[in-house]
Amino acid sequence: MKKSQIALVVFVLICVIVAGILIKKAIDENAMYDEAERTVQNVVNEAVTGETHNPKVYTDDNEVLYLDADDPLLREIDFEYLKNTNDEVLCWIYIPDTYIDFYVMQEPKVGGSKYMWTNIHNKWNGVGSIFHPAYASGVTDAQNIYFGHHMSSRSKQMFSTIPYWEDEEYGQAHHYLYIYYPDRAERWDLFSVLKTDKHDKLYEYPYILGSQDYADLLTHLKDDSVYQIGPVASNDKPITTFSTCRDRYAGGPHRFTLSFVPDMVVYYTDIGKGIVVNDKDEINPDEITEGENNNAEIIHTVNYEDLEVGKKYTIEGILVNKDDGGVVASATATVTPTESSGAVTLTFTVDKDYLSNKTLFVTASIKEA
Repeated sequence: MKKSQIALVVFVLICVIVAGILIKKAIDENAMYDEAERTVQNVVNEAVTGETHNPKVYTDDNEVLYLDADDPLLREIDFEYLKNTNDEVLCWIYIPDTYIDFYVMQEPKVGGSKYMWTNIHNKWNGVGSIFHPAYASGVTDAQNIYFGHHMSSRSKQMFSTIPYWEDEEYGQAHHYLYIYYPDRAERWDLFSVLKTDKHDKLYEYPYILGSQDYADLLTHLKDDSVYQIGPVASNDKPITTFSTCRDRYAGGPHRFTLSFVPDMVVYYTDIGKGIVVNDKDEINPDEITEGENNNAEIIHTVNYEDLEVGKKYTIEGILVNKDDGGVVASATATVTPTESSGAVTLTFTVDKDYLSNKTLFVTASIKEA
């Protein structure tokens, strides 16, 4: 056999081997997506019950509203199932008539990315989960940002379909976002569609409500939007942002984001947002104790009355800086009263150095658990 013929045979063999490797890689990738889709769909089938809440709901001010029975705000999500599966489930997101219908995980570690490649069952997979970043104790972000992967063109998993919103007609037809929690549902309205990169200022979180930095962010999101849509964002109200890659593979610099402003919130019980039981109670020095890692603990007593004996309640408190109104920390406690009146303590953890020359107060509310 001539050398030229041998070279040709070797070349053909190499091509066959490379083609085989690429085909196997494509088959494995498709199998991974198929398995991920089955896993997520199984969760959706369990969590989205097909049932609806009572059309009688309550506003932030505990006023009664009656919604249409098919209003997405009434969609029932089985949070008991979700929390039993993984107690780091934060909420559920849904945009009607789209592929956005997923659970959201709370990243447990500041700076961590556990759920970038982990599903609700705490198992590695190639699409991960939608997740919300963790912040340092006492930090509240005016921008609720959720991250999710943009997979291949064949996958509809996570935030793979977010680039659909680049089309204005599609965005106009799908501008409402619904976020579900155990006690309430929120409706948000799209106001920004952004093609950007990982250096964009929206990733310089956290932002403080009312700050100039936050006002500048809102202006940027509106002015640089792919098209103009929705209401104007307000500097004293939070936003919700979805963020995903625009690149084929993870790690690329390009990003695509959707940002929404709050439109409506309803609560499912007459406890509503929560009955305020302590309003602007100033912190006394004797409530402050030494904590770990240069932190201080503020142990504050919350009094309650007229609760139903034997029923479980959640008491939520926020620690606020009196000078600027900023939320410093939050704390929760549960109680099942044996008497209609009583007291419970909330423990707030803050940086000890932050307390210098600060006047702080606590506002607490109580609702059915």
